[in-house]
Amino acid sequence: MENTYPKISVITACLNSEKTVEQTIQSVISQSYRNIEYIVIDGGSVDRTGEIIAKYAGAIHRCVSEPDDGIYYAFNKGVSMATGDVIYFLNSDDYLYDADALSDVARVFAENPDLTVVYGRMKLVEEASGFFYFQGRELSVEDLKKGVMPPHPATFIKKSMYLKHGFFDVGYRSAADLDLFLRFYRSEDFRARFLDRVIAVVRQGGFSNNLKTYKIGHAETESIVRKHFGEVLVKEELRDRLLKFYKSWLFASLSGKAIAEALGPCERVAVFGSGKTAIFLKKDLDRAGKIVAAFLDNDRERQGLTLHGIPILPPSWLREHADRIGAVIISIEGDHDEQIREQVRRLAPGLGVYSWKELVAISQP
Repeated sequence: MENTYPKISVITACLNSEKTVEQTIQSVISQSYRNIEYIVIDGGSVDRTGEIIAKYAGAIHRCVSEPDDGIYYAFNKGVSMATGDVIYFLNSDDYLYDADALSDVARVFAENPDLTVVYGRMKLVEEASGFFYFQGRELSVEDLKKGVMPPHPATFIKKSMYLKHGFFDVGYRSAADLDLFLRFYRSEDFRARFLDRVIAVVRQGGFSNNLKTYKIGHAETESIVRKHFGEVLVKEELRDRLLKFYKSWLFASLSGKAIAEALGPCERVAVFGSGKTAIFLKKDLDRAGKIVAAFLDNDRERQGLTLHGIPILPPSWLREHADRIGAVIISIEGDHDEQIREQVRRLAPGLGVYSWKELVAISQP
């Protein structure tokens, strides 16, 4: 049966990945689906990465280890080498969710031969705390115009699309995958299907690394969306404001300061939100010597989980426990701070409510 199914070329790009690459490789070679070509592109690692790759030489079909000019160069090299019908990228920090991930994707392609793209969901984890959440859903053109694309580690694209419409544009530092996807989306060959299952597990990056790439990523995203659609469905004022806040926060962090110091003598707080910004904020609060009593979130799927060992609770927790904290800090990125602030005030009248953006502004000299 598998002879009628697509051959999937799995491409892993890596550089000095001795801590994670073995799990990546094992997740590929343990797949129940066997019509796989596995390609590893190593950027010239100087740690034990090469030794680990060599350990699995019998299961890796092609491997190159040489210096390159970055991740997108490595991706293009892998696509050029691939002989499969479908291209999939699984980086060395990530691993496939379970043994049947590729089999389920192959089945969708086999049953729908006109499809050129299949995309699913991914699980993002912060290993230090054990916190995780899922990302990925069926997208609309409005999402694409906001710069939202399918999760790259959960996206499978037929090689014919690359041959006809081009590879990654290495002129981009952060968002070449978005440019590639939108180029394919706007072609006459684009036929996509959302597969509602988790494909891969992705490790979250660190605080400073995320903030350093934030500005580059946003600028490139806007440029790419405008190039393909002529408009961007985001509020430019909000975007520019967020960039300034994140830049100021990064500078404060690098100098050893904490924006949470603006809270004064307040010792215990609750953080509203439990996403990436909440993780950043928790580290900042730790630096300021503050205690996070709880994370609050309206998302029922997250309620009952923990983040850094701290429970994620429904906002209604405030009705009975507001006297245990001195303030609520809003960790939301978007432009609905006021709606959250009003929700908190209804639940706990008189309790101080601040957004992380306000703390950044107050902390400025």
